[in-house]
Amino acid sequence: MSFNKHEATDQHTQATSFYIDAKRMHERSTSVASEVSAQHASQVDVNRKNVGRIVETVMLLGRQNIPFRGYDESTESTNRGNFIALLSWKASDVPELAQHLTSKIHYTSPSSQNEIIELVGSSVEAALVPKVQNNGVWSRIADETSDISHHEQLSLCFRTVSKELVVEEHFF
Repeated sequence: MSFNKHEATDQHTQATSFYIDAKRMHERSTSVASEVSAQHASQVDVNRKNVGRIVETVMLLGRQNIPFRGYDESTESTNRGNFIALLSWKASDVPELAQHLTSKIHYTSPSSQNEIIELVGSSVEAALVPKVQNNGVWSRIADETSDISHHEQLSLCFRTVSKELVVEEHFF
């Protein structure tokens, strides 16, 4: 009689569930550590894809010469800027990105944007410098202007002529 009472308690039900789970893992020859490791690897893969989507957005805005930030990027703002708007639009089709953008760390802050822009710029520069050097004939065009906050902005363009006599312009 007391055994039947014990069998109906939450503690017995939970212990039985743990036993069955442990038995299944033992039969599959997996350990808790390998299960956690597989889940971690899956999360790392999702995070890499999300950061890749963020970098793709930075590259698209840069390639199209579209401004990144809006006046007010707070969650209450109706116009949070092109970067946030484009990521939100992309997140409507990609649930993992939508979940990432609501997480604590999402790499969309102005400092994160600037860091990604610098990394992409360094990558582009590393690819273009050898190309300019290999073409042999080149000229440099520089233009300077100040932005709305009176910071000087310098744009550099290298115009090259390839060995096939094709004129190319490379903006740095």
